[in-house]
Amino acid sequence: MPYSKVQIAAHTLFETLDRLDLDLGSHGKLSLKLKDVMPYSKVQIAAHTLFETLDRLASGSLADAATAAVSSTGSIEDVAATVRTVATGHVADSVRSLALFNRLARHLRAVPGDASYLEEHLARLDALPPRNRAALFALTAAAGADDLLLRYGLGSASADTRLRATLAAAQVTAPSAPLLESLRHASLRNNAAVANDEQCAGLLAYGALLSRDGIDADQRSTGHKTLSSLLRSSLLPLSPKTAAVSEANSLAECALLAVANAGPRLFPLEEVPYHAFTHDSPAVAAAAAYVVNTHLAGDASGVEGFYESLANFTDLGRNYTFDRVVRLGGTAVSASFDVHLYAGTNFDCKQPEIDYAASATVESSVSLLGFSRQAFAARALYGRRAGRAAADSALVRVWGKVLYSRAFASPSCVPRVEEIMHVAPGYAVDYTLWVSVIPITFTASVSLELDLSWGWRVCDADLSAAVSVAPSASLVFEGAAQIDLLNVLRTGVTLHGALRSEVVPRVAVEGARCEIAASVKNQSPPLEARFETFRAWAHCRLLPRGSCHWGKEKRHTLWSWETAGYNRTLLDGHWKISDLR
Repeated sequence: MPYSKVQIAAHTLFETLDRLDLDLGSHGKLSLKLKDVMPYSKVQIAAHTLFETLDRLASGSLADAATAAVSSTGSIEDVAATVRTVATGHVADSVRSLALFNRLARHLRAVPGDASYLEEHLARLDALPPRNRAALFALTAAAGADDLLLRYGLGSASADTRLRATLAAAQVTAPSAPLLESLRHASLRNNAAVANDEQCAGLLAYGALLSRDGIDADQRSTGHKTLSSLLRSSLLPLSPKTAAVSEANSLAECALLAVANAGPRLFPLEEVPYHAFTHDSPAVAAAAAYVVNTHLAGDASGVEGFYESLANFTDLGRNYTFDRVVRLGGTAVSASFDVHLYAGTNFDCKQPEIDYAASATVESSVSLLGFSRQAFAARALYGRRAGRAAADSALVRVWGKVLYSRAFASPSCVPRVEEIMHVAPGYAVDYTLWVSVIPITFTASVSLELDLSWGWRVCDADLSAAVSVAPSASLVFEGAAQIDLLNVLRTGVTLHGALRSEVVPRVAVEGARCEIAASVKNQSPPLEARFETFRAWAHCRLLPRGSCHWGKEKRHTLWSWETAGYNRTLLDGHWKISDLR
């Protein structure tokens, strides 16, 4: 019969089309802004209206089709209790902790007044373990509560507290003027109240925040002048016998890394002093080259590799290298952990002195629905020439920004370990796919929790040095969207899962034993990730008055991945230096 004279139940037509199984995928962004709803209280919709709707679906023009409601990520009923859980770390595992952290951060951004719940725990930081302090500062930064971060973090009398607050401040998305000024002040060379590693962390955070889109012209101008002044003063020639040479070189390296963080919009490449590229310090020259790489790439997370200050050790005749990639996940979401070990020496087991370099590096990249970025890179490096340190640094980069850089402590025959913990938001992508006959765009995101420690031992008594880096990373993926179309079809998509791995590379040059030793340990808990669509139909009665209820929800798995936990050794060995070439 001519459909213009017939009224049919909407769900019948959609159910028929649904059997065609139209599941398609695409990259890019399609925003659903549907409006102009027809009355459907009696659940009787004219067929021609439905066909017009379907025409718009096929052409991708959905502007006037119906009303779409995108589901939220879930509300938090008891904010105070949730803040307490995150602050005290009373969560069964880090993956669940990070998922809860993300929900809470979204809530605090949406309801700024609830950030006051943070203050109860910030006021008693001394009673919390360092890891919890770091998580609480990260949450404060994610909530955009700059005033609390300044009052309890950057303004603290404790150097450790200030340092952890500074690391968190680097992730603030819309920094306030007082926060920028506090970090600028901490980075100034003549600030005697600030230790070198804290000064460098403040400088790196300052550079990272200057790259944000919301920074006004005056703040950019002040930032540019500050970085320019620090570069000029730290690159001034000093007498080789001056004790300030090492300090100046360290500051110059940090200033260059801050320039890389700030990006070419604030600090064009041509304004980097030329003599930084030909500097006597390999670390300074390598940092200048890193600025070139990041500025030209346009996104530091896309730079291949991680700069190494090994230029001064290219002539070492006996070398050992090890490379391995650990992969987790599959087509929809995945992560890789690239391990690189290097040890080199000129030692033939007879000299009274030894020149050497040892380096351990881990880089992790993550892919989310076809979009890839580097999550973090961490490196430990130590080298000596003629009995003096010629390379000495521990460094970490998170989401394309150098977060932390410092020299190791004075040589010691006692093994030393330094820990750092950081929670950082990652990135989000918009993804469109068809669920039944409905195209849905949803935002999927990935975030990072990184527990990181460096280890080192430098002992002149037995002509040995050992460095290690131990990152334990959790990457949590989230994404969800739901649409109610004409109160007939409820459909949506969910992405959830976590990838977690710990990779611990260690390398040592053992001169007294005439050996090089290296090991790589890797462990991961049981993991799973899932990418699903769901749909439910309205079951309606046309007579007498029309009433509907949602039927059983049907789920379809587009992609899934899981693995059992493991603890394995990727490398463990000793090699005679005399056998290396």
